Amino acid sequence: MKTFRISFTIESENAQSAADYIHRTYPDIKSFGVFDYEKSPTVAPPKSPTKKLVVNPESKWPLWAKAMKRFAKPEDKGIGDVVARMIGDTNSEAFKMWYLRQFGKICGCAGRQAQWNMQFPLEHETAA
Repeated sequence: MKTFRISFTIESENAQSAADYIHRTYPDIKSFGVFDYEKSPTVAPPKSPTKKLVVNPESKWPLWAKAMKRFAKPEDKGIGDVVARMIGDTNSEAFKMWYLRQFGKICGCAGRQAQWNMQFPLEHETAA
């Protein structure tokens, strides 16, 4: 098994709540680090500007995301999970390997899945 480093930015009240969110949302992640740039002025934030993720109300979702919602299952946290499940593990791994061979870098699928889950979360109805 290989280890990959993936980074994304979460706006949160504090590092602990960000870590709790990652644990709840992605329980298969074995280890991760949380770095608070505001508390360490000696270390500069990443040079590339990070795009602020906005959680969109469903009425403002793009048409493709609304279409994907029709295929959601109760275990899906967001549209990213729906897309990943529909592509499937076999096709996904084959694409990732092809992309790595062609371009010499990872495709960013896991980060995109997490981004779409945060941007387009699914609110599942609970039985009362």
